Order: sequence, then structure tokens, then C-alpha cells
Amino acid sequence: MEITASLLNPNPTDGFLTVVVDGKQHTILASNPLFASAVSAFQIKDFDALMLALEPSRKFLNLYAKYEQIEVKDGSVFVDGDSIQSVVADRIINFLADGVDCLPIFKFITRLQLNPSKRAVDELYTFLEHKHLPLTETGTFLAYKAVRHDFTDKHSGKFFNGVGEVLSMPRNKVDDDKNVGCSYGFHAGTLEYASNFACGSDKLVLVEIDPADVVSIPTDCEFQKLRTCRYKVVAEYERPLDEHVYESRFSTEHDDDVMLCGEA
Repeated sequence: MEITASLLNPNPTDGFLTVVVDGKQHTILASNPLFASAVSAFQIKDFDALMLALEPSRKFLNLYAKYEQIEVKDGSVFVDGDSIQSVVADRIINFLADGVDCLPIFKFITRLQLNPSKRAVDELYTFLEHKHLPLTETGTFLAYKAVRHDFTDKHSGKFFNGVGEVLSMPRNKVDDDKNVGCSYGFHAGTLEYASNFACGSDKLVLVEIDPADVVSIPTDCEFQKLRTCRYKVVAEYERPLDEHVYESRFSTEHDDDVMLCGEA
């Protein structure tokens, strides 16, 4: 990298910095939030930091990560060689750029690729991020569920949802038509959805779900719920889930598929 010319006015109100790097002119004004960073980098001759301030996209284009069939390069996320365009991909890129561990997201995608339904895969990418439901360190995710006061399901009262219970049914018994709202299958969703579904002495519980088990995202309730063939009740509701990643308390047959090479 060669800087052949420069012009600096560091005034934080109306200042500017212009540099010519490898024959290309770059200018950043005081109105730019990165102006102070650019001036500081220029003054201490940290030219890598300077170029990131002048061209923020470099931060994303230079990122690289690989996990199993997932690869991040050239500012995009690829799964099995195909670029995925989703809010999950955006989250990975931003996490990597900020130095946040992306392994739980990679593991989530790995589990999701084991889901036999392309429709479920496509719908779940958007559902999780839009509704801010957090992941666990093993790539499963957490959601909310309303139950009766005795922890049986709201619809039939036949399924007990005590903490530690794993509930499952044959996948082909779960309605996979997203245009049908109330139908057969286990339901869970956002805090808003579960809270609105609860009434009187009902309780809320937290459930952990393997992405491979999700069957459909019904379009009613503004996409705030899902149908799955299996989940584990991991806790009674106490407070909203506001962390990015939580500890997993649900082991499934897919755990080996998300282990890092060399893990034991």
C-alpha cells in the first residue's frame, strides 16, 4: 500500500481527510461517523485501519471462515457451495466483523441442513432472526410455549410439559402447510405469541428445538409460531430471552453432526 498524497483538516465539525492510495483518491468528511477513526489511523500510520475507515466494506470482504459445509468469503455465506441470502447470513457476517463467536450459528445451519423439508429450511432462516429467538451453543434454539396450569398442552390437555420432558410425534403427522394456522403438531413461538395464547392460570415454559425437527411456520399470527415434531421443555418462564446464546439442555441424534473436528 502506497500513499502518494494527502490533505488533512482534523476539525471535528467541518474537517476532511483526503488520501491517494495506490493511485486511487479517497476522501472522508467530518460528518462521517468513522472520521475520527480515520484521522487517528492516518496520524499513527496504521494504514490497514485507515483503509477500513475509508472503505468499511473491506471489513466484510476480507472475512473468511469455514465450518463443515459452511464457508464465509467475499462478503457472502455459502452452504454446500450455494450462497444463502438471509438475515442469518447477515448475522454471521456482522458477528465475524465484530469478533463475536459464530460457532453456534454455524452449528444451527448444520442442523438445519439435516431438515428434510426445503420449505421448512427456507422459512426457519427468516423466522428465527425476525423474531429474535436465541440459539444454544450446540445449534438448537429456544422458544416460548403456553400451557395449562398443570403443564398440559392447551389444546387437548393430553401432553404433559413439565421441565425436562421431551415431547415427540411422527414427523409425517405434523401439518406442513403454512397456510393452515391451527392444526396437528407441537406449537411454540415468540414471547408475544405465547403470552397472547395464554390466559387465566396458564403458564409459560421455555422449549428447546432442533432445527432439523421444524416442520412449518404458519402464516397466521404474523409468522410468530412454528410447528415441530419434537422439543424439550427446559424451564419455566421467568424473564425474556435476551442473550445471543444459551446453554443447551437437549441432546439429539444430530449432536455428532455439529461437533468440531478434534472435539471429543
